[in-house]
Amino acid sequence: MKPGLQTRLSCAAWICALAMSAPTGVYADDVHERQLDQRIQELQQRIDAQARRIDQLESLMRASGASAPAWSGKPPSPAETAPWLTASNWDLIRPGMIHDQVTAILGEPNNERPGEAGATMLLYALEVQEGVFLAGRVELTDGKVSAVQKPALR
Repeated sequence: MKPGLQTRLSCAAWICALAMSAPTGVYADDVHERQLDQRIQELQQRIDAQARRIDQLESLMRASGASAPAWSGKPPSPAETAPWLTASNWDLIRPGMIHDQVTAILGEPNNERPGEAGATMLLYALEVQEGVFLAGRVELTDGKVSAVQKPALR
């Protein structure tokens, strides 16, 4: 065997041995660090979403003229929430009701817009998470309820 080739082979063997003896914990630490970074990003996104929800709720309260209640550690009672957020109120909406009857039960809609064939859509919506909305609607044809799409409430 040529001396130069033998030197190259021994160097290659030495490099392979060195690579094989490298601690596997270094790779595991990198993976663990990436997982932690990803988890931190997920938590930051949740915090941002919660902050947006709090801002929305505060702006809804300001718009309704209500003052912020002192925190009691309990969720608000149904009487303290918007009427359309109560599932049983949607069950009271019947075909043939007029606009004023609907708003007396569900409250004022977030938006009112024209629908198909001269209908009017009363839209109720709340962003519960970034890009995720809780929404319901009431369709009025000739001034009377013709269709109801209830929101999925929990």
